[in-house]
Amino acid sequence: LSSAPAAEMIGAAVAEKAAVRALSARAVSTAAAVATEEGGGISMKTKVPGPVGLRLMEQHGPQGASGGAISLFCDYRASDGCYLVDADGNRMLDMFSQIASLPLGYNHPSLLAAQADPLLATYSTSRCAIGLMPPMELPELLDETFLKIAPAGLSRVQTMLCGSSANENVFKAAMFAYRAKQRAKAGRGPTDFTRDELESCMVNQSPGCANDLSILSFRGGFHGRTMAALTCTHSKPVHKLDAPAFDWPTADFPALQYPLEHHAAENAAEEARCVDGARAIFEARLAEGRPVVGLIIEPILSEGGDLHASPSFFASLQRLCGEWREDGGAGPERMPLHGCDCEKVSSTPRLSWMRCRLA
Repeated sequence: LSSAPAAEMIGAAVAEKAAVRALSARAVSTAAAVATEEGGGISMKTKVPGPVGLRLMEQHGPQGASGGAISLFCDYRASDGCYLVDADGNRMLDMFSQIASLPLGYNHPSLLAAQADPLLATYSTSRCAIGLMPPMELPELLDETFLKIAPAGLSRVQTMLCGSSANENVFKAAMFAYRAKQRAKAGRGPTDFTRDELESCMVNQSPGCANDLSILSFRGGFHGRTMAALTCTHSKPVHKLDAPAFDWPTADFPALQYPLEHHAAENAAEEARCVDGARAIFEARLAEGRPVVGLIIEPILSEGGDLHASPSFFASLQRLCGEWREDGGAGPERMPLHGCDCEKVSSTPRLSWMRCRLA
């Protein structure tokens, strides 16, 4: 790095970063000025959907109509903050926030500033196979983002495309870990596969496919619409009708009574019942030779209803997982997986993941 060419490269990189920061600052200023100029609150000009929205629906119909669930077409360039503007210019207070995936609202100045970075344009136009050939900036990006908020003891990051794919892959990770433990007990390496495993997996059969393993989920939960994630989803029938599902167990989620302070004893009993139910499922599946290797749960079940539980309930589930060894027997080791959808419930999980809602 002491050579002249290297010094020039470093100098150029420093200059480029300074230029990007200046450009980002200008973008923030411009975005803030636009938001201030537009200002205003709710402003309704037509019915919803209005004439333009109805015309767009008619045009989109022959294209498939996005499955028929569209409520309105939106003008996202005109939307800002917590206000959504539709195709007819109606400005509405948005309580939905794109399934809670826009915690900072529309066209946030800081996010617009980030878009001004030329590196983002490069990433957008030259999409990489990130698992094989990631961009040179990836380690620094991970240090500055995900690893800043990583739970204690977790230092590895695997990014995924969406919420469902995050869940699908963490399910696989749990099962891979379980199988690796089984092979270790048989004196084999984690990937020391037998011929029977190699051949049977190609026709979706055991022992190559882990058809005997399962993930425990809870009634009312929503975890996605891909195959395994949908198996763990129990919020609305319309999500699951006509779709095949894995033979995985479902446990009860507590149905608390309110006000909480008036029903402390009843709610404690209800949560204990649900924890005991989960334990019974662990025991029954193990006896059947179909062990549970992980569980998935949301801190708040929203799509299946506004369902809550106390911190002690989630801690009890974590302890329950800690009671089971990797072979399913009682013991001090943790199960291969205990995590939850959107938020961890323990400071010491073996695996933890966030399905969505990252800003």
